Amino acid sequence: MSLFVNLLNLKARLLALLATFVLVAWVLPSLALAQRANLATIPFVFLVETDAHKSEVVSPQPGARNDIGAVCERLKALGVPEGRIEERGSRADKASRHPDNSNIEEGFKAFADSLTEEDFALVYPIGRGTENKDTKVSYYMPLDADPDDFGKSVASEFGGSHSAGDRATLTVNGAEFAFRYCPAGSFQMGSSSGEGGRDSDETQHKVTLTKGFWLMETELTQKQWEALMNDNPSNFKGDELPVEQISWNDCQKLIEKLNANSSKLSGWKFELPTEAQWEYACRAGTETPFFWGSSLNGDKANCNGNYPYGTSIKGKYLEKTAPVKSYDSNKWGFYDMCGNVWEWCKDWYGDYPSGEATDPEGPNAGSDRVFRGGSWYFYAVFCRSAKRQGSIADGRYLNLGARLALVSTSN
Repeated sequence: MSLFVNLLNLKARLLALLATFVLVAWVLPSLALAQRANLATIPFVFLVETDAHKSEVVSPQPGARNDIGAVCERLKALGVPEGRIEERGSRADKASRHPDNSNIEEGFKAFADSLTEEDFALVYPIGRGTENKDTKVSYYMPLDADPDDFGKSVASEFGGSHSAGDRATLTVNGAEFAFRYCPAGSFQMGSSSGEGGRDSDETQHKVTLTKGFWLMETELTQKQWEALMNDNPSNFKGDELPVEQISWNDCQKLIEKLNANSSKLSGWKFELPTEAQWEYACRAGTETPFFWGSSLNGDKANCNGNYPYGTSIKGKYLEKTAPVKSYDSNKWGFYDMCGNVWEWCKDWYGDYPSGEATDPEGPNAGSDRVFRGGSWYFYAVFCRSAKRQGSIADGRYLNLGARLALVSTSN
């Protein structure tokens, strides 16, 4: 009897050992290989971000029907407006499942890291929230997709009707570029005669912008610059720090890369903002020296707080750049329009027109290009919305950067 029991135990152990061998040597590698193969062939993966759930990779759940319709149903359940959910491509019915994970740092990063440059390239946003401007929906498209889809995605997200502060994104080479919308309108450009510290080149005049435009919500970061230019000239290093020590001419090279397929951009192009566009976005409807009011000592923007404006109380002087979004945005969602780094504009530096102006682009020629906004190194008075500076187009300084505009080419 004991011999029989021992034989049964031995048989059970052998079977367990065999099962372990099969699991380790065949099942697990096969599952990993299958998962990677599926991930590498998913034509569309949606990424949703809202305040309610920081990030969530949305795909058909295990057991759900294995097609893009399940993704769309999930998006609707999350509150994405039905009209902003698009189904594209003949391969939509072949979308593969992958494990859903609500943690972007662990789930989506692991998914993205499993792919190579040969698998996926750009991220194209196809939707945005209505009540919550920070909601966005993106899908990921393989390199062999129709090249016209880049232009179509720009037209889909950036075209149409928008309100001040609406947000839209593009991701290029792994770096997200977020833009805010500035509607057509009029404003008083320059400073009033009673504004402290004003210069003679700030003559106040009415400006009308007849077309809305998009402007990056932050200064260009080092991560964004490196994604396109494969270098980082900055003195202060950090992915989320603004790129600095870039010239006006350097900016044109970056813009040229973005506009390389301009025929695909469906009526849009990237460029530096005009000086008028920049101040219009900075003010966001305000007429005070700064968009928040009339004083600054380093508390609301990165500047030399040892030399405050509108107050006798000295404040912080960081002596370096700060990560973008370190300070509150204006009411249209733009960060660091005052302080941190100066920002190149499109225009030549020159006198303002003597009267009203419509869609001004500055003088036809000059020796210096305009930059605006003040910086970490300068006194608070230089961070006023109306303050103007200029430099040669090849000038590079450790407190000078840029932000990009996306403007319509149609009439």
